Amino acid sequence: MCYHRRTVTAVGRGLPVRIESIALFLSVVEKGSISCAARASYISQQGASSAIKSLEQDFGVELFERGGTALQLTTAGERIAREAAAVMAAYRRLQTVAALGCTADDAETGPVRVVTTPHAMHVLSPIFEAYREASGGGEPFVFVEESIFDIMHAYPSLDEQALHLVNIPAFMDGIIERVGSAFEPLVVSDLMLYCGPGSPFLERRQVACTELAGARIACYNEALLIRLVRHLLKDVEGADISMSTSNLELLGRMIAEPHTVSFTDSLSLFLNGLPAGYACVPIDDSVRFATGILGPVRGAAARRFVSFFRRYLETVCADYVKRFAFSWPPTPVDEALR
Repeated sequence: MCYHRRTVTAVGRGLPVRIESIALFLSVVEKGSISCAARASYISQQGASSAIKSLEQDFGVELFERGGTALQLTTAGERIAREAAAVMAAYRRLQTVAALGCTADDAETGPVRVVTTPHAMHVLSPIFEAYREASGGGEPFVFVEESIFDIMHAYPSLDEQALHLVNIPAFMDGIIERVGSAFEPLVVSDLMLYCGPGSPFLERRQVACTELAGARIACYNEALLIRLVRHLLKDVEGADISMSTSNLELLGRMIAEPHTVSFTDSLSLFLNGLPAGYACVPIDDSVRFATGILGPVRGAAARRFVSFFRRYLETVCADYVKRFAFSWPPTPVDEALR
């Protein structure tokens, strides 16, 4: 998380408080741990502790009882947490409305036809929902789910009336070369390890692929995600997917077992958060993919949504975008630096 000059005023001492500090405070409340909140926010534990102490100084109260294994809110902290949640909700709504207000072609009311992969559909679901809420009225989307491989099989003869939102891995040189400038990347994500309570990886700040040899790996059964995971593990003897399923309830039960791990990505973590007791751990030399638009954007409804999407990334996802800066197409130098 990067700290920008976006502030509200603390009542206790009349001092400006960064909105990111409020978001971090709420993350600590949710997770009961500064270290877990720091990891989810992509900052050091020392930086997170300092931000919480500064927030306490700004408000003039102690927010947490620091005895025991998990942080507990003080009485004052409980009241402030309730108000902080309301402030963050209002701030997010404000950002969403501002993003919609920057779009053009307000006269068009028809839905936009979106062709996307199941993986991209999941990753981007909070953005779709934000647009849905900000738009009001009827359903603004008609979704068609196809695998990236089916979409590429049809390319360049794509449906001209549809907006194609796809994920393209940085290691798929053939696809990258084939689409060329027809693909406009909007944001990138890194694959991350996803583990539940009791996992030996739960408190780790980083994990190497070689440590996954012999691990029980459960994965959502989606073509691109499977390809990403297998590419990540291709040089690790004894590491492979033990089970893949499209049943999210079953997958959730498996990940809850201490010796089962799965995978998610950095953008999903930022947009969707984590259940209490779970963790996403960065992977050394992970695989990266870009989410973006394939082909031209035709029609006022599609242009309006794409404009909203870009603005949403600039505002709501500003911290994430700064942390995961990228160039496209990827080069060996880019991959080495990462």
